[in-house]
Amino acid sequence: MEQYEEYQKERGLTENDRILSDFEEKVIRLIHHNFEGLTQTEAAKQLNVSQAQVSRAVHHIEEVAPQLFPILTKRQAYIKDCIVEEGLTHKQIATILKISEGTLNSQVATLKAKGVYFEKPKKTVRYKAHHDKDIKHKF
Repeated sequence: MEQYEEYQKERGLTENDRILSDFEEKVIRLIHHNFEGLTQTEAAKQLNVSQAQVSRAVHHIEEVAPQLFPILTKRQAYIKDCIVEEGLTHKQIATILKISEGTLNSQVATLKAKGVYFEKPKKTVRYKAHHDKDIKHKF
């Protein structure tokens, strides 16, 4: 919840000036990808409340603490990391997750709709011992 704590600190808020209720904090800890990464439905079951209550809490959190968004499920965060950090193709990711490429493409579209930016990593050359024969000048 570092982002939330930073937000409070930047605005000079103390623990007594909380902008999220205890319930909203529980919700964000359950659904945010940096924590549990549950869906709203799963979080509602765990909190023993309706999905509508969780949805209303998420809407309010987005209004008062937009820096916590977008919220991704664990699978969405994993897909994003596979594309952005690992540079994997959709076909490779679909194989790893045991889903069709169409399903993966749908999930990628959902991520884009949430405002996730995909910048693929730049290709780099990695050193391997067999490259020694190709090196003409060592530094």
